[in-house]
Amino acid sequence: MIELVRVSNPLDVVYIQAILRGAGIEAIVLDGHMSSLYGAVDVMPQRIMVIDEDIDAARRVLDDADVDYPKNKP
Repeated sequence: MIELVRVSNPLDVVYIQAILRGAGIEAIVLDGHMSSLYGAVDVMPQRIMVIDEDIDAARRVLDDADVDYPKNKP
């Protein structure tokens, strides 16, 4: 698994997951429970992860959907 993006807003997490699911890319969210403990404070963002083979396709899907996310690609 590789990190696609870190997101603080829970609605953004749901939106990104839906976009990826619609493209046939499965994503899992890590740190969701920890993030909810801190509320809206940007202390513990949630990490959206995809399998390594899907990372390029997932980035293209987000770009095509005009999702604004950090483009720090490893």
